[in-house]
Amino acid sequence: MRRLALSFMLAALAAGPAAAEQDLLLGADMSSPAMTKAEMSRADVEAMIKAADGKPVDLHDKSLSGLDLSGLNLREGNLRTARLNKANLRGADLSGANLEQA
Repeated sequence: MRRLALSFMLAALAAGPAAAEQDLLLGADMSSPAMTKAEMSRADVEAMIKAADGKPVDLHDKSLSGLDLSGLNLREGNLRTARLNKANLRGADLSGANLEQA
């Protein structure tokens, strides 16, 4: 029994924080407006990229659900905790972008 408990503890440690972060969404209503509606438009995102003047864009904690972000330069951008449900990221440059908990 002690060995089994130790095995479970080691497996939990090996899973790391990613498993714990996924638990944050347990019970979340993925069809709620907070998870399905964008707080800005593609034009707003494009304006932020332009204003960043070549520096990484900061979109952390933004609701971008459902937006067409295809082909945008989000290289090294901060999208940490951004909501991207059903967003179209096809062809977007996400090289080095922070997508933690997105």
